[in-house]
Amino acid sequence: MRVEASWSLEKSGWKPSNNNEKARFLMVKERWADLVQMRENAVPTLVTGLCNQNPAIRIKCTEVLRAMGSIGYAAINDAMKSSDPVLKKAAIEAASRIKEKDSLSAEKKKLRRKKKKKAKTSPSKSSLKGRKLPWPRRIPKPRKAG
Repeated sequence: MRVEASWSLEKSGWKPSNNNEKARFLMVKERWADLVQMRENAVPTLVTGLCNQNPAIRIKCTEVLRAMGSIGYAAINDAMKSSDPVLKKAAIEAASRIKEKDSLSAEKKKLRRKKKKKAKTSPSKSSLKGRKLPWPRRIPKPRKAG
């Protein structure tokens, strides 16, 4: 319903008059990358989005705040100190989701580094001493057809 309303508003030529309206409009249109580019102008709308009934919107708001870096982290920390229990709970969930994603990405980076390091190291001549090498291999001559 909200998406259809945003399309009809856009079709009629409506333009947001301030950053808050623009951020809400972009959120409804699910233009998350544009919200990241808005930086601190989108933060209040994204923090409000953490309390949305739709879990997909809550997750996306968390991801956008995470993508903003220190601005997003600060906004979530401030929301965790809120006197509003709903906002506080939503911010704690967002922080926990971010912490989980950050730890997973750190583990992935560690694994990638290990794989790169392993791929770069080739056997040295001294480690091959005394071993039968698979190369150069003698290629058998083709048989003559009979």
